[in-house]
Amino acid sequence: DLSNACNHRCPGCVGSKNVENEFIPFLEKDSVNNEMMPFERAKERINQFAEAGVKSMIFGGGGDPTMHPKLAELISYVKSKGIQIAVNTNGMRLLDKVMEAMVENCTWTRISIDADSPEMYKLTHGISEKKWALTINNISRLVKLKNDKKSKIVIGVTYLLGVNTKNGVYNAAVLAKKLKVDYIRFRPFFNWAGEKKWKQFDIDQIMSQLERCKQ
Repeated sequence: DLSNACNHRCPGCVGSKNVENEFIPFLEKDSVNNEMMPFERAKERINQFAEAGVKSMIFGGGGDPTMHPKLAELISYVKSKGIQIAVNTNGMRLLDKVMEAMVENCTWTRISIDADSPEMYKLTHGISEKKWALTINNISRLVKLKNDKKSKIVIGVTYLLGVNTKNGVYNAAVLAKKLKVDYIRFRPFFNWAGEKKWKQFDIDQIMSQLERCKQ
C-alpha cells in the first residue's frame, strides 16, 4: 500500500476507520488518514521486489493509491524495472498524469463503482451523490485515452453484491457497456453497516438480473 488515505467512506472498509476501529463519516475533506509512503522508500521497495524476481504488483490497499502525490511516477518506475503493474482505485481522483501513466504502463485497472445511480453510490461509498458523475466521467475519459493511445490496458469496474445493492445489478451492467469498459465484476459482500441478512428471494433476484446481463 502506498497510503492509508482514502477520499471515500465505504461502510465496512478499514480505510474508513480510525486507529480505535471507529467508523469516520465523510466530512467533505480528502481523508481522515493521511499516511504516505515516502517516494524514495517506495522506490527502494520496488528495487527489492525487482531483485527478488517479482513479476507483478498491484497498487491498492486500505487507502486509495490515487491519494499518493507520486502515483504516476511510481507506476512508470515499476514498469521500468520489468514488473507488470496494475491499479485498484475508486476512480474519483484520476488526475491527467495518473491516467497517462496507467494507460502507458499498466496491465489492468479495476475501478470500484458498487452502484447504478448517485443515490446508491452515496449509500455504498459514503460520499456525496455529486461525486458519482465525477467518477463516471473519469472512467469515460480513461477509456477514451486508452483508445486514443491504442493501449492494451484492460479496464474493468467492480460491483459488490449485497442487500443494499441487489436492485442495481442489471443497470450497472448496462452502464458498464455504455462506458465501453472491458468487463464488470460482481462479487458478494456481507458486512455493510446495518445490512440485513441475505434471504433466498434476494439471491433469486440477483441471479435473475445476472441472467439478463447475458442478453
